[in-house]
Amino acid sequence: MIETDAFFERNLNVIREEYLPKPGQPKNTASVGQLLYEFFVFFLYEFDPASQVISIKEQGGFARKCAPDKLPFSIIDP
Repeated sequence: MIETDAFFERNLNVIREEYLPKPGQPKNTASVGQLLYEFFVFFLYEFDPASQVISIKEQGGFARKCAPDKLPFSIIDP
């Protein structure tokens, strides 16, 4: 049995402060289709799930995988 732990922020003030662009930051002008395309290109051709995990706490967003597993990709949540 695989244990899954997920958290969804419900506080809109936290979402505005932590996740939305700050004043003066450049805005994303790419279309949703372009962003989706780039997402799939990255995870199909650049991301190596055998040796990397997605890490929320690492500055670059990725970390080395410590042990092999059977999951298609792993996300480390602090």
